[in-house]
Amino acid sequence: MNFIDSNTALLVIDVQEKLVPSISEKEEMLLNTLKCIKAAKLIGLPLVYTEQYPKGLGITVAELRGDLDDAPVFEKTDFSCLASDGLKNFLKKNKVKKVLLVGIEAHICVFQTARDLIAAGYEVLVVADAVSSRKDFDKKWALKNLREMGTAVSTFECFFMEYLKGSKHPLFREMSAILKL
Repeated sequence: MNFIDSNTALLVIDVQEKLVPSISEKEEMLLNTLKCIKAAKLIGLPLVYTEQYPKGLGITVAELRGDLDDAPVFEKTDFSCLASDGLKNFLKKNKVKKVLLVGIEAHICVFQTARDLIAAGYEVLVVADAVSSRKDFDKKWALKNLREMGTAVSTFECFFMEYLKGSKHPLFREMSAILKL
C-alpha cells in the first residue's frame, strides 16, 4: 500500500495569523507544513487551503502564503473543512481519493475534517509533525483518536520518502533539499 499517490491532495487547514502565535511547537509545525507544501508541489499533488473566519482570525501566515501560489483557498466558519462546497468540488474535480492533512488545530478542525472525509469515503493521512494545537495534550489525544478512526498518521519524512521509494527516484535530490530546510 502506498500512502501518497497520484490521487492524493494536500489540504492545509487554518494556519492563520491570529491562531499561530498560541499554538504549541509552532516553529516545527510551520516548518513541516512548508516542507509538505513544497514536496506536494514538487510531485504534482493538488494543493488547497482553508481559513477559518479570516475577518476575525486573519489570513494564512506569510511564512506559507508565498508557497501556496495559486492554490485555491476556502473561507469557512464550520470546523470541518468538508462543510465547504468549494472544497468538495475541488476534491471531486481533481479526482482525489486520499487527503493529506496539515494545519491547526489538531483536535478541532483537523480532527473534524478527517472524520468527515472518512465518512465521505476518502482515505485520510495526517502529518503528525505538521499539525498542532494550543495544548500538547489536545494534539496527543487528537492523534490517538485519528489513528483509532482509521487515519494514517505519520511524519512528513515518512510520507514523502515512502512516495519516492528510494534514492534512484528522479526527484530524490530535490526532495532531499526540502528535507534539509
